[in-house]
Amino acid sequence: MTETDSKSTPIRAPKQERSQKRVATILEAARSIIAEKGSAGLSIKGIAEEAGITAGSMYQYFPNKEAIVYALAEFYMAEIAKEFENKFSRMPETRDEVRLMCLEIFDAYSQLHCEDPVVQDILMGASVNKETMDLDWQDTLKNRDFMYEISKPFYPEAIWEELNITLLLFILFCMSSTKAAIEAPEEEQVEVLSVAREIFNNMWLSFDQRVDAMQQVKT
Repeated sequence: MTETDSKSTPIRAPKQERSQKRVATILEAARSIIAEKGSAGLSIKGIAEEAGITAGSMYQYFPNKEAIVYALAEFYMAEIAKEFENKFSRMPETRDEVRLMCLEIFDAYSQLHCEDPVVQDILMGASVNKETMDLDWQDTLKNRDFMYEISKPFYPEAIWEELNITLLLFILFCMSSTKAAIEAPEEEQVEVLSVAREIFNNMWLSFDQRVDAMQQVKT
């Protein structure tokens, strides 16, 4: 196999402990290189040298460097999913609690992306690789579905479809505002995130107010 193979997903998930450690070593080496040079600086040879293994042994798990980036994207998306689960380990009891918990997730999401150059490179640059971009989109939908199931009990059934769409737009706004903060001058980053957080909060409050107004009309 060569680095020009079209498939850019890992060949297989290792089951043996030794293989799992080898994959972890490869991914850690890739993270180190990305942190220093960006994903454009990745090569199978470079990763192998950083990991202290042969290039040939890497091909047992990854057909090319794109598959390694894909695996790192999966890892970071799983970390973000854990953040969702941790924040909602206790079920909210009101709409306001749902909103405040989601604001906390926004804070954790933006902090992770702004502080970790590897996350920035892999996830914020997902569009350079179609398979990683597709993975990112599916992960976005999964997070939306999670938020929807948490939020749904606090809204009338007539609004559920709109709620589903609104939550997707909320997530996309959080992602794009985080990207804007990353690309802004360092001295403006905190302010960008602060303004974005306020906008996100106001959008959610506005949605709730409109739902309440609709309910009052019906009664």
